[in-house]
Amino acid sequence: SMPGVIPAHHRSPFPDYLAVYGTLAYATLSRQCPPDRILLAGPIRYPEIRQEATAPCSRPHGLDSPSEVRILVAGTINKDETIRLLNASAKLARARPEIFLLIKFHYHNPMQSEWARLAEASGCTNFRVCDTRLTTLLEESRAVLLGWSSTGVVVEAITAGCTPVV
Repeated sequence: SMPGVIPAHHRSPFPDYLAVYGTLAYATLSRQCPPDRILLAGPIRYPEIRQEATAPCSRPHGLDSPSEVRILVAGTINKDETIRLLNASAKLARARPEIFLLIKFHYHNPMQSEWARLAEASGCTNFRVCDTRLTTLLEESRAVLLGWSSTGVVVEAITAGCTPVV
């Protein structure tokens, strides 16, 4: 075989068209593949999430105050990670009383009793544990605090106009 030439039996199949996001990816792939088979696409969107009609989050007393900032805390499936997230959130809420935490636990890792003990021990009172749909909570919050194992929520948060903080 000739140097620099990949034998046909070692080549991977290539789709008829390849959609890429971003001009860097487009430029890179266009140098390696026929440019007429590379399509420059915009960002991935989830219109069904954004357009979903959701009821407003049932707000606890005082939540309508303009001085309060709603921050969603999204628990993960990992108990240790969620404990670290809850500890950091309680410290943040104690240091910044204008913040109101909306706590949402992962359905496979409900930690209401652990949070109740932590909140009481830390003196954190500016919170509410929510069973509300995640999309509603994201739309009602300025930011969402989440662990590394829940990064799928990042796309939903961006779509809902909520800043994800991992």
